[in-house]
Amino acid sequence: MDIHRNWKASARGPAYLALGVVLLFAPQILAIFGYAFLFGDWVAYVMAAISLVAGIVYLVGSFRASGVRIDESGVTWTQGPRVVSFGWSDIVRVSLSRKPNAPKRARPTQLIVWTPDGVQYPVVPYIKLQGLHGYRVADMGEIKEPAAAVINALRAYGGDRYPAPTE
Repeated sequence: MDIHRNWKASARGPAYLALGVVLLFAPQILAIFGYAFLFGDWVAYVMAAISLVAGIVYLVGSFRASGVRIDESGVTWTQGPRVVSFGWSDIVRVSLSRKPNAPKRARPTQLIVWTPDGVQYPVVPYIKLQGLHGYRVADMGEIKEPAAAVINALRAYGGDRYPAPTE
């Protein structure tokens, strides 16, 4: 099963760029109607610069290759030019976890692949626990495929590495 990024995650960059352009011309547009910013026009220019930089960062990030493949050989994670293959023999478990600092009632959305401490991969682990390294390979809120399909693929290929949630 191939997991692809949703188009909504890629829409952030153009949205921030559009906001930056609107903020850039906001003082002139407000002046036409006889209004002005309370603290001065510089506020709009600072907010425009921040929005434009954020838009460029998100836009560049949306063009990077990103994807996850779950099959009989394991989990293959593509991020930018880097491709990491986690073989099922190296995977201790796969879990859906809540984001850090998320409320207790928040749905788990982070798909994390857990490997033993001794197995090294060319990426920095997202979470380190005693004896385990966790690699965040996907956010369920940013992918096209439904969560049920991803869970079914994990159960079909991973077997007992993806345990049933206990809540």
